[in-house]
Amino acid sequence: MKPAVSVVLSFVLLLLGLVSGALWKGMDVEEERRKGAEASAQWKSTVQALEDVENLKKQGEAEVLGLQAKLAEAEKKALSLKEGAAAVAAKGTEEKPMKMLAQMMNAPGMKEVIKQQQLAQLDMTYGGLFHKFHLNDAEKQDLKNLIAERVQAESDLGVQLMGGSLSAAESKAAVSALKNLKDANDQKIRTFLNNEGDYQMFQSWEGSKGDRMLLTLGKGAFAGVGEPLSGAQEDQLVAAMAGARTRRQDVPDLSKIENMSPSNMRPAMLERVLSSFDVQAQEVYAAASSFLTPKQLDALKSMQAQQKTMQEAGMKMGAAMFGGGK
Repeated sequence: MKPAVSVVLSFVLLLLGLVSGALWKGMDVEEERRKGAEASAQWKSTVQALEDVENLKKQGEAEVLGLQAKLAEAEKKALSLKEGAAAVAAKGTEEKPMKMLAQMMNAPGMKEVIKQQQLAQLDMTYGGLFHKFHLNDAEKQDLKNLIAERVQAESDLGVQLMGGSLSAAESKAAVSALKNLKDANDQKIRTFLNNEGDYQMFQSWEGSKGDRMLLTLGKGAFAGVGEPLSGAQEDQLVAAMAGARTRRQDVPDLSKIENMSPSNMRPAMLERVLSSFDVQAQEVYAAASSFLTPKQLDALKSMQAQQKTMQEAGMKMGAAMFGGGK
């Protein structure tokens, strides 16, 4: 090979080597760049993940603090309610239970419930009277509304007297107010009936409604012996019961709410009232002997025994409700 050609060839090989080395070197740099970019991306991802974890931690801590605050508030309310309940319980031991009952019954919602119950009971108490007056539905409702006025007034007085918290002067004023309302109500009913005979019948029925209620509760005794009372016998027996009751002037008539005063509910007075029941029962039995059969008279004795038990229990409850002392 000629020297010149050899030199040229050597030079070309050298250039090829340099170019090849440069190419390999360029490839290495690109690989490094790629790896660096991947590493940078991974680092950024790691940093973001750490930031997310930190944010979640802060959020969790905030939620925990919020829950702790709510728990503290709930515990505070629970403690307040507990203290309130304890105060009410302590107060309840100091006040008469019936006074607290009176306060409950005087609440607007409870008064409305009582009013509706009383209206529903009017048919049972006055149903026979409505029938005697031959009233149509509209007239019957009008009369029921008038009677409801006096029934509600009696109920309101009972609530006022309950617990014996009124002074003697306050009790007297409340009883006087009831009397005035009844007098005004009587005139409304007299005008409505527009018949003096019917009005007197109403007055008689009104005066014996307690006796009629007792008989309504005890009529099962007569059915039990197979001889239920006729309508006429019921009227006669009620009249006998009312007559025996009103003839007793030595004891208060506890069928009237206005007589439910603490002085009338003391044990000594209640003993006298109970003794008067025995006398009244004997008078009723004697009067009933003229219009009841022997079996019906036996049923009457049974009814009277049951009524005495009921009256005794009722008077004990009344003593508690209306502040009867020793």
